[in-house]
Amino acid sequence: PAPPPWGDAAADYARSPRRADAAFSYFVPPPVVSAALWCAECAAPAGSGLPCIQAGRCGGAAAPAPASGRVPSSGGGVLTLYVDNLPPVPIDPATRAVAPPGRVTVSYGGASFAEVRAVAFADASRSAFEVVFGPQQGGERALGAVQARVRAQPDGASPQAYGANFAFEFYDESRDLSCVPGPCRADAAGGGALRGAV
Repeated sequence: PAPPPWGDAAADYARSPRRADAAFSYFVPPPVVSAALWCAECAAPAGSGLPCIQAGRCGGAAAPAPASGRVPSSGGGVLTLYVDNLPPVPIDPATRAVAPPGRVTVSYGGASFAEVRAVAFADASRSAFEVVFGPQQGGERALGAVQARVRAQPDGASPQAYGANFAFEFYDESRDLSCVPGPCRADAAGGGALRGAV
């Protein structure tokens, strides 16, 4: 055989094969909620068959970006949960609702349940579920951080289910912060105090 690049062209070199072995195993990653985004208004009207969030924006005149991990204590608006590593559930193509025999539930605060109104999309790597809370029955919701869980069964007749925990926050939307006396503007380099009113 030809000598190696660093070798002598007139010399003979004996070559022998080299081998390395390593053991590995496959695993299925567990489901995880990668984002929980809330909109006061959807970019597409209910029943249109289109996702609530369009091009990363909510609906309304200002088309704001969705809030991450925050829901008003009144329960208004729509929370979109993005769940990775979840087998897709069957979807009604007309309404985007979870179709039988599939089932998806969202529980929070120990014993409360939110309504899964639609599936924005679902494929082998990621699913997005649109969740509405509505008014609290029997009292007001406690403000602050809430532990929650999304649970999906591609076939409700099967015991096989997939779940992921996540956290979000209920906040008091009746409180508002404004700047006094004018718009909330300040020097980027720092400087004078910015007065506000709650």
